[in-house]
Formats: sequence, C-alpha cells, structure tokens
Amino acid sequence: MKRVFCLLMTILIFVQLSPIVAEASTVPEIKAESAVLIDVDSGKILYEKDIHKQAYPASMTKILTAVLVLENLDLDETVTVGDEVKNIGLDSSTSGLKPGETMTVEDLMWALLLPSGNDAAYTAAVTVARKKSGNDSMSTQEAMSYFAEMLNKKASELGAKNTHFVNPDGYHDENHYSSAYDIALFSIEAMKHDLIREIVKTRVLETSGPDGEHRLWVNRNELVNQYGKYYYQPATGIKTGHTSYSGFCLAASASKGGMNLVSVVMNEPDEESRWLDTTALFEYGFNSFTMHTFFEKGQTLASVKVGKKYRKEEVTLGVQAETGFSDLILTDNISKIEQTIQWDPNLILDTDENGEVKLSGPISQGQVVGKAIYTIDGKTIAETNLLSSATVM
Repeated sequence: MKRVFCLLMTILIFVQLSPIVAEASTVPEIKAESAVLIDVDSGKILYEKDIHKQAYPASMTKILTAVLVLENLDLDETVTVGDEVKNIGLDSSTSGLKPGETMTVEDLMWALLLPSGNDAAYTAAVTVARKKSGNDSMSTQEAMSYFAEMLNKKASELGAKNTHFVNPDGYHDENHYSSAYDIALFSIEAMKHDLIREIVKTRVLETSGPDGEHRLWVNRNELVNQYGKYYYQPATGIKTGHTSYSGFCLAASASKGGMNLVSVVMNEPDEESRWLDTTALFEYGFNSFTMHTFFEKGQTLASVKVGKKYRKEEVTLGVQAETGFSDLILTDNISKIEQTIQWDPNLILDTDENGEVKLSGPISQGQVVGKAIYTIDGKTIAETNLLSSATVM
C-alpha cells in the first residue's frame, strides 16, 4: 500500500490563536462527565473527576486493540481482509478496506488508528484471534469473542478495574464499557510503541487501495491539526471517540518542558468541549506542577550535638539521608514543605530549654540515629532514615 504524508490541498486559513492558559494551581472547571490527567513518568494523578465511573469509550477502544495487534503480529506480516468487514455497524467510521485486499500489519495499524476504521478493527481482531488460537477457520463471531477475551485480559493486566469490552472497535453495546482511568492506562501502554506514537500525531495520510483508488485518511484529533482552531502545539495524540451514547470523548497526550502527560475526557456534551477541556487540563498540568527534589541520598539534612553523660566535651555531627526522593507537586506547595526531625529516643542524652537535642555517644558512622519527615499542610509526603556521617566515640 502506497503511503504518502500530505497536507489537505484545500484553501486553508491559518489562524493564530492564543493558547488557553490556566493560571498556576487554578484547577480547571471542565464539562466532561469524567476525566483524568496523569503524569506518565511518575504515574501520578494530577487531576481527577469520577475517574472510575463506568462509561462508554466508543472508538477509544481501538487504543487497546492496537496494543494487542503489536503484541501478537509482526509489522511486515501480510494480512488479508475478509468478510468480517461486512459485519461492522452501518454508521461506523471506516478506512475503506475491501474483502480480499492484502496489506501489511503496519498498514493495518494506520487504517485502524488514523481514520478510526471499524473495518480495520474487525480485520485486526480476526487476524489476531485466529493466529493466537491456532484456528484458521474460526468464524468472525468466534474470533470477536476470542479477541474480546484477550482485550479484557490485557486490560486487567494493565490494572484496569472498570473495563469490559465485547468488540474491538467500541461500537455501542451496553456491555462494552470502561472508565477515564482505565483508558488512561491503555493510552500510556500504547504510547510505549514507536509506531503508535507516529500514527497518532500524524494529521493526514494519503494512501491507495488495491485497485489504485485514492484514499485520504484524516486524523480526527483537532489538537494535532496545526491548521485548525483547536491546535495545541504540545499535543502528540492519541484517539477520539464518539457515539450518541458515549458523548464526545478524547484520550490525549502532550509533552512540554520534560513533562509527559496523558489525559482522558469522557461524555463531553459537544465536540468543542473535548478540545477545550483537554487543553485546559494540559495547561493546568504543565503550569502548576514541578518535579521537586526533597532530598538526595547522602545529603546532609541536619546536625546534632553528641556527647557523653559525665563529660563536658561534645561534637557536632552531621546526619545524612539514607535515600533520595523527588516528587511532582504543585509549585505553590514548595514553600509549604516542612521538615521534622525525629531522633532515636534511645540515643537522646539531653534536651535543652530551646528543644535542642543532644545525643549520647558512642555513635558509629552509618548508624541510624533518627529520621526526617517532610509534610505539606500536615500530610506526610516523604521520609528517610538519618545516618551518622562519622564515628563519634
């Protein structure tokens, strides 16, 4: 299949728009029924709204379908489109695949994710199911059931708690559901694959069918459309979804300043809301959070006097962090970080009127003499054992 990246050859009006910028620490108010924003590298949830609520995922289902395709088929493997493409819903989005057409798995992935082809999803499911089961004569219905079981098993392996899939494309079924959090897990897994990352950030792909007919596959994610009203420069993907039952949905990714974020919005009331809400979530994440190092391994965090009960001599001993710890926190919270030192009560020799502690020697280098606790607004964020930096006799 011939693939040519192209721009739509129509009159395009390039409108420079000011990005929707959320002020630092201002939590956005969004219209989605459920939503989540996750920092990919730390796995930390930066924003949540009914993240475990069951909802219809529509074509976001294809994110996990794509993962299974890449895990079970080789990219240069040849796939033959069968009659399964005749079984998709009448109002399905398609990539125009025809029974008898052959293509590589790589081309099938483009047909699946870029134009969101339900026909490509069915071909992918049948191909994977027959190969995985070892049954080349498996019917389309049997293959759909087999592949659905694979989807649900993979979802569970990734930590999903509220997902149950019955088809590979997300066409509406009351028993086909997921949640914002689960879709985010699938998205993070999918974006580990180079090919998926390439596809979901591509705007348009020109292809040719088996008879040389022209095909134009267009990405429906307006965040990656540099000529569109809702273009968001840091956006890198991922997948839209929409049915009358699911509302407007979007699983999206963005990278900026070393941060990699994934967001999911489900059951938006209109198409514009999914672009605006997702942009607001990303801006909130990028502008409001900072990766802060609380302490590094071996860093001197405090000092303490060490002496003996019947001697006047004392020395000042530095104590060091046993471990290191960094975390993504609200930038406004950095000034609120408080450190508390808890000394080993068995080592405390004396405490003066100012609360300054003196420890009793001897103390060996590397000995645990207490711990440092870090809190924000009274909530413990991190702690580490404190080790003696030297031997004191």
